[in-house]
Amino acid sequence: MKRLLQIWGVLVLSVSTSAIAVPSQKIESKEIVFSILPFLSPVALVKRFTPLREYLEHNTGQVIVLESAPNFPEYLKRTINHEYDIVYTAPHFVPLSMEDGHYQLLAASHNLSAHIIVSESSRLKGLANLAGKRIAHGPKEAFLVVIGKHLLKEQGLVEENTPRYVAYKSHNAALRAVAGGDVDAAIVGKFHLKLATENKLRQIAVSAEFPGIAILASRDLPQSLRDKLAKSFVDIKDTEEGRQTLKKIRFPGFQSAKTQDFDALIPIALEALDQTTFKLRN
Repeated sequence: MKRLLQIWGVLVLSVSTSAIAVPSQKIESKEIVFSILPFLSPVALVKRFTPLREYLEHNTGQVIVLESAPNFPEYLKRTINHEYDIVYTAPHFVPLSMEDGHYQLLAASHNLSAHIIVSESSRLKGLANLAGKRIAHGPKEAFLVVIGKHLLKEQGLVEENTPRYVAYKSHNAALRAVAGGDVDAAIVGKFHLKLATENKLRQIAVSAEFPGIAILASRDLPQSLRDKLAKSFVDIKDTEEGRQTLKKIRFPGFQSAKTQDFDALIPIALEALDQTTFKLRN
């Protein structure tokens, strides 16, 4: 963890004194900022997560607004700068986001794994066959991409055997690239497998499972509100309103989580932070 702080030391020091010491005006006016990881366009994010915002407003009696950021690096920067009240974030962003104790972990989604898919007609049968091949993936900072590449490195696909990675704007776009014959394989999530089958694609490998999407809450929020939020997320499957909300946002649900659940991600996060250009230090 000391290494994590060294990598991001300048960024952490750049957090303004006012952001640390002065309670947010939005909190004082009871407008709560719920930030969503920018894995879709802003319009698509608002459309998809409005039902969850409305569900949380109903359960807490608070006015909640949705926000995001232009990209993953900026999202992480704003999170570390304490600009959000509720944070829907990637698993490998959790250790850094929680390092200074400003955020409390409320819940997490079920475990995630990366899946390597190829065309049904492909002669590729295993990871060893992917040396030097073209592999599509979504945004390079996305957790599925990070653990997918980690899986390939663990299997010896490094140096002269490193695949040629091709980044796309979304995981779906990466999947379509395989279906269209533009690349040899793609890194996707379990939730893409149905679409993969529909596009005549098959899986040749899967990573270990890791903690899923995390929900964090600022400790500037009253403890009673944080408790309501945690209960709202964890119990969302227990009511008809909650189940309908999950259906609308196309999400499996949330469960209780502990910060220790994310400790195993620290080495993976360090590897990803070393090899991606976040440009957060400026």
